[in-house]
Formats: sequence, structure tokens, C-alpha cells
Amino acid sequence: MIKSNVNIGQIYGSMITIDSTLTNVKQTIGEIPSAGEKKKRQLIELVDQLLQELEQAPLENKQEVDAVARLTQELVQKVKEQQPKPLIEMAIDNLTEAGAWVVDILPKVPVTISSIAAIVALL
Repeated sequence: MIKSNVNIGQIYGSMITIDSTLTNVKQTIGEIPSAGEKKKRQLIELVDQLLQELEQAPLENKQEVDAVARLTQELVQKVKEQQPKPLIEMAIDNLTEAGAWVVDILPKVPVTISSIAAIVALL
């Protein structure tokens, strides 16, 4: 009988939630009817980048990081549903504001959000 110990380290609920949320975002991007394959790939790459950046957040910033992930999901869902432009613009504004909340601890996040917003605004 072979015994082995596996240490997977600490797993934080917040990071699992963020990963799950942004994985769902990537699936939703694939369903956006107004986006071509190139735009979809760009958005998926940016969401992957956003995930990597958010994973760097200290645990005490869990709420802000969760908000960024959730607002990203809401924006992409609105685009998929082809909701009216003012609702999409409001979702972009909300996500951009959430990015401003974390700029001091995650300075790349607002830049990534801005890139996501720029693509989404053109769809």
C-alpha cells in the first residue's frame, strides 16, 4: 500500500468565487452574438488577465475584488443580452468605478477594466 500526503495549501473562498465568476464570464463571452471571434478572444484574454491580477489582492480586500468580478459578469451578461446602450454604459461606469476602489493595491486592474470596456463599448 502506497501512502502519500498532498498539501494543497490554503484555499480562500473568495478566490474560488472569483475564479468561478470569471470562468462564467468567459463562457458568456463565447455567446455574445454581436462579437466576432477576434473580439471574443481578446475579451477572454483580458478576463484571464483580470483574474490573475485579482488573485494578487490581500484577503482584507475580498469585498472589492468580489465586486470587480461580479460587475464584470453583469457587464458581459448585458452585452450578451443586447440590452440598450445606456444600460451597458451604466454597467461600464460601475465596473470602472469598482476598478478605482482597488487601484492602490492592484494598479493594473483599472487598466485591464478599461481595455475590457473599450472592446465592449464597440459591440
